[in-house]
Amino acid sequence: MEYTVFGYLRHYWTDKRFAGKSNKTIRLQGSTIEHVWTPDTYVSNSRESNMRVKDSESQSVVEIYPNGGVFYSKGVKIVASCDMKLENFPMDTQKCMLIFGSYGHNTEGLIYKWKGDTVSVEKKSIAQFDVKRVQLTSYNVTYISGTFSILRVTFTFKRRIGYYVIQVFFPDILVVTISWIIFWLDQDDMGGRVGLGITTLLTIMFLLGSVNMSLPHVSYPKAIDWYLIGSFLFVFLVLMECILVYILRPRKPQRKNSNQKKVNGLEIDSINNLQDLPGMENIPLKQRDQHDLSNGEPVQSGVDDEMTGEAPTTTQKGFESSASCDCGKTVDRASRFLFPFVFVVFNVFYWWHFLI
Repeated sequence: MEYTVFGYLRHYWTDKRFAGKSNKTIRLQGSTIEHVWTPDTYVSNSRESNMRVKDSESQSVVEIYPNGGVFYSKGVKIVASCDMKLENFPMDTQKCMLIFGSYGHNTEGLIYKWKGDTVSVEKKSIAQFDVKRVQLTSYNVTYISGTFSILRVTFTFKRRIGYYVIQVFFPDILVVTISWIIFWLDQDDMGGRVGLGITTLLTIMFLLGSVNMSLPHVSYPKAIDWYLIGSFLFVFLVLMECILVYILRPRKPQRKNSNQKKVNGLEIDSINNLQDLPGMENIPLKQRDQHDLSNGEPVQSGVDDEMTGEAPTTTQKGFESSASCDCGKTVDRASRFLFPFVFVVFNVFYWWHFLI
């Protein structure tokens, strides 16, 4: 990641050649500064910088004191690189550094030291970060060309999570909550259930893609990825519950088409057309009622039923007799409590892990 620093770089040193040359402070600006020796300071982790731009083309000033002390100040713009660790994004804390050193002078000619706590940050709250700490260190680094004096300033940034709560976490919670409407829909409304489940799945996938679009493409999951993936699994399980309930729903009995029957090879429409059958005109009407027109087999007469004391029984093959099961409603009722409870536990564990 890159970040930009606008500030003032100030150097203090003593040049004995100026001692006693004047009884007052001399102030130099513009191209006259080029006649005074200045350190060749640069930032080793910078991508862009105006530190080596001519003083006549930048904002700079030099003050020379009677005792030979020299003060050199220059307005600088530094675009530096920062190695960020995004495992806890967006609840992360980042440390970004500026590493100062001399390009051509080793420790035999130039040694850098911090003058007290001279690094100050004017604005500690920016769009996405708060500056929590500024740490100053100095050390020596040995290269092939010699040992060089190095100064390092480390800025500790704490990311502000408010933007992501509004744009990602809160909408994601609402999407998961909306997916639970499936538990109150009719079991036979498979189209409405599946349509709502797929819509919420696509919404979470859109949130996941929009978040990662503006971030570096790292090879490990971030904290916000874990939250969205967990939400995706919750909605996916809701969709699986929808399919399970549809499979377990009680089947409605289906009436067979019994409007037309065949008796003696002829089709009849109803019991009122019995007299049209061959030979039926010679059978008394009372005896006609004692025959089962569905299969042509006689049944017990009403007299026999009265003697046995049992009600007349007839076999109806036009209906399917199957034991109905209400397992689908039981699963829906259990899901109305189970899914919200597990989602709350997931949120408690997630925020406790990443914030505490």
